[in-house]
Amino acid sequence: MAHSVLAQQTLLKSISVGTGSVHKATTLSKHGSVSTPTKVVRAISGLAPRHSKHASLDSAVDLSFRLYKHESGSLNRVNLTDQLLEKAFSQNNDTIWENVQSPKISAVNKSQQLAELLDLPTDGLSADPSTPKGQQTSYNGVYILQHRQDADAPKMSRFGTREQGEANTKEYRQFVQHEGKDVSAWHDIPLQNEDGSFNFVCEIPKETSAKMEVATKEESNPLKQDIKKDKLRFYPYNIHWNYGMLPQTWEDPEHKSDELGGIAGDNDPVDVVEIGTTQCQQGGVYKVKPLGAYAMIDDGELDWKIVCIRTDDPKADVLNDIEDVEREMPGELEKVMIWFRDYKIPDGKPANAYGYDSRPMNSDFAKMVIGETHELYNNLKEGKRENNGALALS
Repeated sequence: MAHSVLAQQTLLKSISVGTGSVHKATTLSKHGSVSTPTKVVRAISGLAPRHSKHASLDSAVDLSFRLYKHESGSLNRVNLTDQLLEKAFSQNNDTIWENVQSPKISAVNKSQQLAELLDLPTDGLSADPSTPKGQQTSYNGVYILQHRQDADAPKMSRFGTREQGEANTKEYRQFVQHEGKDVSAWHDIPLQNEDGSFNFVCEIPKETSAKMEVATKEESNPLKQDIKKDKLRFYPYNIHWNYGMLPQTWEDPEHKSDELGGIAGDNDPVDVVEIGTTQCQQGGVYKVKPLGAYAMIDDGELDWKIVCIRTDDPKADVLNDIEDVEREMPGELEKVMIWFRDYKIPDGKPANAYGYDSRPMNSDFAKMVIGETHELYNNLKEGKRENNGALALS
């Protein structure tokens, strides 16, 4: 996938600049491991890191500052040295650090200010390693300072979809696209955005009943209609909210929840129930903010339901946590709980259950769930967790 190059080439363990904590980073370039002394800085700006075990959702990154070194005619990325960061921390540069962390400052200005803070050249900052040598900034004739702002995160407006096969057939597939090219709805869409919102892929638009889902075992992970007993699945009645998933999350079927009696995940990305006023498009990618979470237990498996609102919804400004939903939309949370509890009953199956006494947990709890399942996803994607379920990871 075109937008997972960074994920394939770089394994970052974390650098938490805002809190002053520094963790070693291991960096791989497409030319292999680089053992030269490192100069890499990642600025904090409220995004969940793609490859961080240690950084929290509140101390995450999307703006990278890196140095590359010319070696044997190739431009290779080099590793981090504590000395460079210690130099930055030892100086009284609070204003610059605040600017580096601010979403209101442009990427170029952030690059220039951070380079200035580290006594590095500030002219001609290049956007990627393919920039012609004449346009790159050399450091002592060896290093090249670069910046990139969330290069793996395509802008929402550039997403579209492509259909393959006839709708309402077993062969039908809907691919998410970015700038006309197929991308994975699961792997190639970032989990979180610079403004702190999360990305939601709509699988089932509100007031529809076809049980669509991201195909986690198929290349590029297109949307398809679920099949059971050789028949296309439909809910017994329309769902009243937009329903879908959070990219780059995974409920690990071997990861047990002690708080919920040792039940494990359902082997799928985390589900979203978007309670906004507008019907989303199937396959559409939308910015949302988490308001709460239900710990649904389906057939003995943990199946989180993250209650969200689109950031562009008319009610978004007044909905920030679970109590806001009860105040502004009285009874809505109970409707969500009952709908997912009972939807299998018309087919002769038992009702689903819930943990935490069927109560919706708050926004902070929902973000904790997202962070944990994002880490489980990263473990799977990076090979730390065996892919024994034949999941398509590219």
